[in-house]
Amino acid sequence: MIDSVYVLSRAISVIAVVIGILVLAPLMRESWPISLVMIGLFALEASLWVMAINDVYGGRDR
Repeated sequence: MIDSVYVLSRAISVIAVVIGILVLAPLMRESWPISLVMIGLFALEASLWVMAINDVYGGRDR
């Protein structure tokens, strides 16, 4: 059975990366290195959310 907390945390990470790409897409034409750094920061934030959710609600580790 798939854990709903695991699915929720993965969905949050995917949504955060997609929002980061959509928000920064206009900047990609002018300064793409900065945009890549910002997308990386969005992905890092999403992974931190995933770890926090898994710690609080006990994801697949327990």
